Parts: sequence; structure tokens; C-alpha cells
Amino acid sequence: MNVTKVCLENNSTVLILENVLPPELLQEALVFCDTFVAGDTDWVQPWESPRAVYQGSHSSFQKLKNYFNSPEVIQQFRQHLPNCKPAPSEFKIWVDRTGFGPLVPHKEVNDAFIAQVFVTREEHSYTGTTIYNDNKEILFQLPYRNNCGWFFDNGSTVMHGRAHDVPAGINRYAIMIWYGSEVRF
Repeated sequence: MNVTKVCLENNSTVLILENVLPPELLQEALVFCDTFVAGDTDWVQPWESPRAVYQGSHSSFQKLKNYFNSPEVIQQFRQHLPNCKPAPSEFKIWVDRTGFGPLVPHKEVNDAFIAQVFVTREEHSYTGTTIYNDNKEILFQLPYRNNCGWFFDNGSTVMHGRAHDVPAGINRYAIMIWYGSEVRF
């Protein structure tokens, strides 16, 4: 995994992640995402929007969850944030589709560590994640690019969203991982 550390003006840290999944697991994740069909009972629509969250028991889902909760991955994050000790908490895979609209700038409701990794065969230059300052002004936009994403040192302090709708013809897959904290200084 390649990691670039970005320190925001409010002392929050965003880790930009590249080459997150090893090749074999990435391929398995792509094949898993290819199985998405709107209305499938394993993909639940959490509210009235073109978003679906996977809630099935596919073996690829469990492999991905195990990977992100592995000591090796957690150590990668700790290497760049030595005062943080993430502990596995919650894991989801979701898909946003055209018509979702922009995702308004927001912060998470708790201070857990949070990560998002994109899995896609159809990359797009600006529909990854938008990072804002506390005044909701755009600091930078991440592309929607395969096997890339981010990690926040504190979900309740990093203003983020998506400034644009999901482009036509793209299903925007994201692996979402929340980590609790064993130790936080």
C-alpha cells in the first residue's frame, strides 16, 4: 500500500491510499462488484436514494473484511499515525448510482477512524471524495480510481462529501471501514 499523508489546517490528518488491495484480492473484489444487480435482496437500499449496501454473506465480502481488519493493514495506518491504534469495528460495501446527486459536505457523527477504498473498472477523474475545510470550501477532490481511497484519523473532524453526482453509466463502488480506537492520545 502506498500512503501519502495530508495534514489539514484543523490538525486532522487524511491518508491518501493507493494500491490498497493485493492483486488477487482486488480481482476478487472487482468480480464481486460485477455481481451487483439493482433490487437484489443482498443489496439493501438504506433510504430513498440510488445507494445500495451489501448485506449478504458472499465469501469475497468476508475475505475483504478480514483483509481490512488484519494486523498488517492496521499496521500500515499506524505507521503513518503513530499515536493512533485502530481496532476493527464496522465494514460495508456500497454502490452509489447516477441520480444520487452530490453528497453534501459533512463530518461523521463519531470520532472513529474511517477509511474508504474504491473498486472499479470505470474510473472517473472527480467523483471519488471531495475534502473540504471547515467552511465547506473545497480543498481537493480525489478521483474515483481503482484500488485507491483514503483514511481519516478522526471522522468527526474531516469535512468531506462528493461535489458531483455519479456520472451516467457508472456504479460507484466503495468499501467503507470504520475502526474504533484501542488507544488514542
